Amino acid sequence: MNPLHEKLKTQPLKAKHLENGFIALVMIVAVLPLIWYGKNSILPVHDLMEEALARLKMLKDNDLMFALDSPTNQLGNLSTAYFMQSFNIQWLIYLLFDVFTAFVICYGVKIIIGYFSMFLLLEHIAPGRQNAFIIKLVSISFALLPAQHNFQMSLDSIPLLCLAFLLIIKLNHKKIDKRVLWLLLFPFLSNTPMAGLFLLVFWVVGVAVMWIKDKKLNINLVLGLICLICGYIIVDLKLFYQAIVLSEPLNRTVYQVGKWTISEAFSISALARRFFLMDNEGMYPAPQLVWPIVFPVVLATLGSSVIYILYKHSKNELSDKHRYLSRYALAAISIFGMNITFIFLHTLSWTSVFVDMINKIVPFLSGFYFGRIIYSTRVTLYIVFALTLIVLLRIFAKRKARYLVYVIACLQIFTVLTSQWIFSHSGINLAHAKNIQEDANVTFREFFAEDFFSHIRSDMDYGGEPAAALGFHPSVLMYNGFSCVDGYLSTLPLSYMTAFREVIAPQLDRNPQHKERYDDKGIRMYLYNDEIFQISRKIEISYPVELYINTQAFKDLGGMYILSRAEISNADELGLGFVKYYGGGDEFIYNIWLYTVF
Repeated sequence: MNPLHEKLKTQPLKAKHLENGFIALVMIVAVLPLIWYGKNSILPVHDLMEEALARLKMLKDNDLMFALDSPTNQLGNLSTAYFMQSFNIQWLIYLLFDVFTAFVICYGVKIIIGYFSMFLLLEHIAPGRQNAFIIKLVSISFALLPAQHNFQMSLDSIPLLCLAFLLIIKLNHKKIDKRVLWLLLFPFLSNTPMAGLFLLVFWVVGVAVMWIKDKKLNINLVLGLICLICGYIIVDLKLFYQAIVLSEPLNRTVYQVGKWTISEAFSISALARRFFLMDNEGMYPAPQLVWPIVFPVVLATLGSSVIYILYKHSKNELSDKHRYLSRYALAAISIFGMNITFIFLHTLSWTSVFVDMINKIVPFLSGFYFGRIIYSTRVTLYIVFALTLIVLLRIFAKRKARYLVYVIACLQIFTVLTSQWIFSHSGINLAHAKNIQEDANVTFREFFAEDFFSHIRSDMDYGGEPAAALGFHPSVLMYNGFSCVDGYLSTLPLSYMTAFREVIAPQLDRNPQHKERYDDKGIRMYLYNDEIFQISRKIEISYPVELYINTQAFKDLGGMYILSRAEISNADELGLGFVKYYGGGDEFIYNIWLYTVF
């Protein structure tokens, strides 16, 4: 072979290896802090340690991971059907490994799924070796985006389903293609409440659009829809069993989501704020992190392109070599149009008119948060970001300025990787030494304090009697093998929410904020207190506190013990007997006063 041809052939291959090596390095950097610090890693309390991890540990310790409708030792022997865990890939990982190891593996798998999902979609949309590296850089940015534990894989796998749709519409309309059956497996990367319901609706809309466009029904798209529905039923069997078989009134029937009037929700200032500040407007479980890189770059490029196209068109100078700008502008504007639709629907979901209408028309979906549709914008915005960088590469193809495009993509990776968002496990633990000094942060080991509570259980000769936590999260007790009267559960029978309300009614009558917080949702069934309330950091409470509960109602729920972070000054009045004080010392963040009910 000609040496020159050999050299030209090996250069792209070497570049490809370097690109893939860089992507792998970024993935390692993202996960390494969690591996390095282990259980001393800083993890968010909200929605993770206060609920998800403890629930999974409880199910696994009691051999209930496969159980559909079996009693637990939590919340009055509540059925496993209410401790919803989708039978997806995350469930499998937690089944095979201990909770913390499974959490780290899930985080790594989430990054891998997000990367390849977005990469494959973008490669289909904008093929060509010249676009490959930009596509890889944008894909890893997307994969690193933080998300609440229950959301992460559901959102990261959305581009993969988009790709499946694009591939299926190219198949024979009338003949079934067996490859479509692979869609049965897609829900194992997802779950119904967080993304599945919206994805099914999107698919139905896509089928209808293609039917109108082609003037004939694509049977493979219909088959794909059936496969997705069947897959989601299998994955979320608990959800469907609970709704159809148990059919018990839930706390969701009183879940107060829509509180805005139409005029409040759809004012120009409110809509503009949500469009430009989506990360701060209802996006905390799954932020897009589009500032300060993505949004400015996209808007500047799109605006310049539109102005240039209009100018050339007015001069009749718009040539074929400029047509790609027109296609880009049309695609970007269409995507922004989709985002505005998602924002509109998200806003509508917070209005009392919409919520009341859903409750009447579809009672089955009472309390369902339709505003989650806005999380789809993280997919569309990163697609338009990739298209924008590809257009800039083409504009600067023969200039040194093209290297600036790669710098922009790398800056976005850095922005996402070092983000200090609540679910940014990489960024928070990359700055571990700094963040550990902040009162708001707590490590996995500190929060669950396994050795400390193991000692308490052994010392009190614990036999599974129901207990409650005062001044710290009940999930700590659940994680450590206690049977809990209290807890955090997003979906539970209305009867138990009402019964637990009787326990804390004296406190709710004293504090309107606690009353509103509980009555609006009822998902956090805690012993509310004015002086100490779910403190997650190291703090010694040297003063006694007053507890206001209905002790008889507590006993009616089976309650026998209260583990408190402070001495209860009115214990005698409540009929509580002090058992023992357990000091955590310098090693643990808790000091516990143990009380029993007479």
